[in-house]
Amino acid sequence: MSDHFLPLDRRTVRDHLVKLGAEATVLDGLARVLAWEGQEHLEELKHLYAPLDPNRDTAPTGATADEAVFAQALGRLLERANYRRLTDAELQHAMEAESVFRVRLHIEMSDFADLRIFVRGAKQRTETIATHFGLKKREITVDFFEKVVLLVRFKGPSHFAGRKGPLAFTPGTTLLKLFANVPAADLEMLFPNSEVRMKTADKVFIGVPAAIGIATMTAKLSAVAVFLWALLHVAAAKAGAPVEAKDPTILMAEAGAVIAACVAMGMFIMRQVSRYRLKKLQFIKALSENLYFRNLDNNAGTFHRVIDDASEEEGKEALLAWHFLQAGACTEAELDQRVEAWLAKTLGRPIDFEVDDALAKLERLGLARREGDRWTTLTASEAAILLRTRWAAVLGI
Repeated sequence: MSDHFLPLDRRTVRDHLVKLGAEATVLDGLARVLAWEGQEHLEELKHLYAPLDPNRDTAPTGATADEAVFAQALGRLLERANYRRLTDAELQHAMEAESVFRVRLHIEMSDFADLRIFVRGAKQRTETIATHFGLKKREITVDFFEKVVLLVRFKGPSHFAGRKGPLAFTPGTTLLKLFANVPAADLEMLFPNSEVRMKTADKVFIGVPAAIGIATMTAKLSAVAVFLWALLHVAAAKAGAPVEAKDPTILMAEAGAVIAACVAMGMFIMRQVSRYRLKKLQFIKALSENLYFRNLDNNAGTFHRVIDDASEEEGKEALLAWHFLQAGACTEAELDQRVEAWLAKTLGRPIDFEVDDALAKLERLGLARREGDRWTTLTASEAAILLRTRWAAVLGI
């Protein structure tokens, strides 16, 4: 699917268009009206999310939580902000791809009653990773998303009844999270139920020396035991005494050697266990650091940010469509070419402009109309009067 994100802020787009001759009054009025519509959507989302918000600090409203209605409303908002929902195939590919941060995670997908991931701003960059146990480094090209929104609803308590250990989340809750600059291959690190697992290479690196060490120490301990047993029998035979009548000195030496060997083996095993735990803690630290610097917002704060994103995107699209439609009546395809040509020249790379959405906004506001397959727009003076009237209606004056 195409990424329609416009990598310019609304004020920059407005300033560019003013330099091209656009009427600043119309541009500012249009942006103001669209921003107000965004606030109305915010009120709707706040009302829908209130019964679901795990961080709510207000008294219960008594309203019934409807997760499906909220998810649909959020999806419409994210679409307006030029996010797109990841398909199951894309998510599966991301889960199977090699992690950029060299951390292996396990996700129990059956924990989710609902899982939706929305992304925006797909790009590529070069990362340097360590290989051959840190002895070498190589550069790889990494696909990443500038913004990622994660919507998760966990199953109820009965699903986790047999789960051992404490849970990092509350069953039955709905979580909403916003992240920035996330590698496509590391989407699983965003999941609230992710568990760090040792990679096969690390298990081999720690396990093989441990197995060899234990086998070696077991062999040494067996050799000591056999030697002492033989020494005891030889000494007893020379003394003409029964084997059971052990010399106290030999008994003490035998016990001391066995105890020393057992202590040495125990210390070796503890050392290997500590290495395993240290390696796992390093993985958890890497995961925590990455999440700390990439997490932008959580729960209700997420759609507060996304509302602003939506207002920005809708404003940019409407401003561009209105200005380039001022050049003369044209078809939807012709307008798309005009805008995309300007964006490519300005940004130095091609951008997929969402022309149908931009025209729909102008038509809804009465700033543009379609005659057959061609679109026309109001003059700057007519548009300014219309927008002032709309804003006065918003203010109730």
